[in-house]
Amino acid sequence: MSEKKKFKKQFLKELRTEEAQQNLLKWWKEMREDKGECARLRRCETPMEVALCKSVFRLRNLLPFLNNQPETLATVAGILSHVAEIEENGASTSFAKQLARPKETGGKPLLSEHRFQKLMKSRDREEFYQSLRRVLQVMRNQKINVLSLADGIIRWGCEHGKTAELPAGKGLNFFWSDEFYSEYIKHENK
Repeated sequence: MSEKKKFKKQFLKELRTEEAQQNLLKWWKEMREDKGECARLRRCETPMEVALCKSVFRLRNLLPFLNNQPETLATVAGILSHVAEIEENGASTSFAKQLARPKETGGKPLLSEHRFQKLMKSRDREEFYQSLRRVLQVMRNQKINVLSLADGIIRWGCEHGKTAELPAGKGLNFFWSDEFYSEYIKHENK
C-alpha cells in the first residue's frame, strides 16, 4: 500500500472517499482564485459569519454529507480560507504533525505546546474556530495538509455534537495529541 493511501485510510475518518477529497481540493482552489470571496471569508470572525458567504453554499454542494452540519461546514470553509499553500502530493503528514515541525532545521516547533493544548481544550465552536485561526497565523508561509485539517474540523464537529462519550483513544483530541507529541518530542531538544 502506498504511503498516500495508507495515510488516507488511517487518518482521514470523515473525508474517506476520493470524491470528497477531490471536491474539497477543487473548492479550495476555486475559492483562492476568487480573491474577493477569499478575503470575505478570512474577515469572518465566527462560523456564523462564514455561513453567510456564497462559497459555503458551493462547498455544501460538493460535500453533501455535511448538509446536516451547517456549523461544521462553515468552520471548514472559514478556516481553509486562511491556508495560503497546500501540501497536495505529500499529503502523508497529518495536520497535527505539521504543527510540531520546526520552520527551519534545528529550530523550535511551529506551535508551542501551550498553544496546542489551548486548541485541544476548546469548549465550543467559536473558541475552536478562533484557536485554529491563530494557529494558521503562526503557520503562514507553510504548506498545509488541508485534507487532514478539514477532516479534523469535521471530526471535532461530530464529536461535540454528540452527547455520548467516545471510547478511550478514539477522539480527535487523542489522535491530534498523539500525532503532535510524537513529532514534537523529535525536535524538542534540538
